Amino acid sequence: MALLTAKTQYGPVRGIPGRDPASTVFRGIPYAKPPVGELRFGPAQPAEPWTEERLCDCFAPAPVQHKPYVDPNVTGETSEDCLYLNIWTPAESPDEKLPVMFWTYGGGFETGTGAAPETDGEAFNRKGVILVTYNYRLGALGYLALPELAAKFGMTGNMGLLDQVAALRWVKENISAFGGDPDNITIFGFSAGGMSTRMLMSSPLCRTYFSRVICESGSGITDSDYYRPLPLKIAICQRAMKKLGWTMDDLYTREALDIFDTLQEATKPELEFWEKTVFCPDIDGFSLLETPGVQIWKGLVPDVPVISGSVSGDRGWIRIVEKDVKDPDMIPAFKYSRGVAWAQRNVEAGRRPVWTYHIERTQPASHFGSPENPMPHGSELAYVFGRLDLYEGFTEYDYRLSEILTSYWTNFAKTGDPNGKGLPEWPPFTKEQPVSFHVTDEGWGSEPIMKNDAQRRAIDFVVKHPGVIRSVDGLEQ
Repeated sequence: MALLTAKTQYGPVRGIPGRDPASTVFRGIPYAKPPVGELRFGPAQPAEPWTEERLCDCFAPAPVQHKPYVDPNVTGETSEDCLYLNIWTPAESPDEKLPVMFWTYGGGFETGTGAAPETDGEAFNRKGVILVTYNYRLGALGYLALPELAAKFGMTGNMGLLDQVAALRWVKENISAFGGDPDNITIFGFSAGGMSTRMLMSSPLCRTYFSRVICESGSGITDSDYYRPLPLKIAICQRAMKKLGWTMDDLYTREALDIFDTLQEATKPELEFWEKTVFCPDIDGFSLLETPGVQIWKGLVPDVPVISGSVSGDRGWIRIVEKDVKDPDMIPAFKYSRGVAWAQRNVEAGRRPVWTYHIERTQPASHFGSPENPMPHGSELAYVFGRLDLYEGFTEYDYRLSEILTSYWTNFAKTGDPNGKGLPEWPPFTKEQPVSFHVTDEGWGSEPIMKNDAQRRAIDFVVKHPGVIRSVDGLEQ
């Protein structure tokens, strides 16, 4: 039976058996002080220690976000007091040094939770891997930038990103108590969580906290969001405050949801046409030195093993090019460029090869599939985490694919290579073998995914334009 108690640096905790008693789940461990009162808009502070054993049997509330909730996994009340993490472990003693996977949820930096049923860790535990999920602040509560806040806290604008750094640091310092190996941590995430994973990969604050990276639909050398320089973001926030007639007192006396919604609405006129929010990470020269895609392109990130890929329903920054690309055959290439362009750039630069994937499996209606979008953004999560049982309509084909993907992800966490006994061979993308793991309704396997010259030209264009692609000038169509 997996261990039920652990001694962290902050105090002892007790978990509860999972659905499978071979797993123990510790829900709602505080990794930082509640960011409330005078700590609202400040960087995450270390959690207060405790002496009595803390029962960790309930997930913490999700971060404050707009109602009605966009994320179907956010069902109860939300709270500013949200900086907690969750650990699923199969370890029977603290001495096992099991590989660890650190998951960051998506949601456009506006929505999400670390308590989604779709992303629990029992399937990973069955393969000998520990899973950690966590919450981080969203919207204006996570990314408001003002000079007064910089003067008060010594930073401003990237509180949500600093939450992520604090959670990863906590795991690095404490996971050995749960049977984990602090020197074998894989950071991974989906959508905004994939983008966050690249930010953790490139931030000078935590480059030594992980050894492998998986980015799911979170761009590669391109970026879905505009990473504004901090002074530009401050100016936008100041204009919003002036428009509303708000003072600093308003920021500390108003309800959190009022701040989230009102500032979001007030800044909408400032957005670029493809953006959803101003309140996402910025280039502050402290936690983020440059646009992540550009840093990857320049080779200014740790040269660690990487998996990066996409699904056919991804859009993200594709909205930028869809209106101008005349050849519709190029659009799929822009979607799978999240993995392929990154891999191709690494080949050019002589860096470690990347494993890439692209999934085009028609989903049942119970899993958000439709004739207009058969493989929606995020559809791979139920496969990767082994939670197809949450939905109806999946077939034996899907369950076999889920077993393969879960095995790839956990093998990668163990060794830095997704391959293993009984699995289809998945080579990394190289000059000699420019292949991706490709899934369709007919089957799966590793193959060159660029099928024609139009798609190759699209990938070449992406490789030459790291960061946000604002236009397709120079794209040969």
